Amino acid sequence: MKLAGGSMAVVAVLLSGMVQAQECREQLPQILKNAYAPQSQVSVEETVCKVWPAQPHLTLVAVSLPRAEHDGYGETDLELLIVDSSSSRVRARKLMAGALDWDAFHVSSIAFDTAPYRVSQGQLAFGVRISRRGSSRVNPFSVQSLDMYLVEEDTLRPILRDLVMEEGSGEWDSNCAGAWVDKTRTLALAEQAGRNGYRDLILREKNAFARSEARDSGCETVEENIQQQRYRLSYDGQNYVVPKELLQH
Repeated sequence: MKLAGGSMAVVAVLLSGMVQAQECREQLPQILKNAYAPQSQVSVEETVCKVWPAQPHLTLVAVSLPRAEHDGYGETDLELLIVDSSSSRVRARKLMAGALDWDAFHVSSIAFDTAPYRVSQGQLAFGVRISRRGSSRVNPFSVQSLDMYLVEEDTLRPILRDLVMEEGSGEWDSNCAGAWVDKTRTLALAEQAGRNGYRDLILREKNAFARSEARDSGCETVEENIQQQRYRLSYDGQNYVVPKELLQH
């Protein structure tokens, strides 16, 4: 089989990402040993890591730190680490108290968003996406929120918090009849820097509504509607201002 140059480049990128992910997982025990006391009960399995593609000498790590578990809800912090990829030494860290608290809606995944968010000259941000899911079968609900951070010396500074990027909800009879709403958002940077030297964030939103009913021919979609919206988020000198309707509630 002969691959075109573009296809070969894509394969090379994918293989490189797989190698970096494997190396990252192999380093986790040493990273956690360097970051926490030997007697700490930090779980390697519940820790997420990723070599930062734009700065491969740095590895991003998200550590789940449970504080307490009660009947039906739990209290869990999230600590983010910036680690030297070669030495596994922690270079910067930030504790986000209560960021992974759960109740009827539990945290289903944590992932790093390493799109090239060059928010200003010399400032490259990264994102953390936290997904949550409800347990009801007849009233399904899921949401994914995005936080964005800048590395500043030995700490991380949040510049965007709790922006909802995906949300799905519905109600049905567990057989066919029901209605669903799916919200998806994509993020891009404005071409020119705005106030305070930071580029605005351009947020595009798509809302898809669908309703289904049982018919003689089977379960059919009887109504569909798609609406689109566009927002522009500006930096106020400390963080990006997000309208309340775009936040996780």
